[in-house]
Amino acid sequence: MCVAWPLHNLNGKNVPFQWDDECKAVFLELNQWLTSTTMLVASHDVGTHVLDTDASNTALGAMLHQEQDSQLHVIAYASRALSHADKGLSSPTSHSAMSQSRGRPGGLPSTFLTI
Repeated sequence: MCVAWPLHNLNGKNVPFQWDDECKAVFLELNQWLTSTTMLVASHDVGTHVLDTDASNTALGAMLHQEQDSQLHVIAYASRALSHADKGLSSPTSHSAMSQSRGRPGGLPSTFLTI
């Protein structure tokens, strides 16, 4: 399950906004992750890119890494909860669609991982 799920639930249709201790704890945890100095780095002109993707019955996620100084660093990330219409697609379909949307950032060597 998504770490941020308690926060996503606050946006549900006909759901009263109720900020509780669980929401606060998740917010603080996400804030720490997203504001740490090593979370994102700028992309360089050289270095292999690695795209990690994941799909479940409730959400999609992706992280773009680049190898810099013999280590993988995150240079971009995205995620979203699936809409009601999206949830009609099976996970294998989602995985297949994600794995087929391959491109080469700037023509640089790339690796694609679909979980």
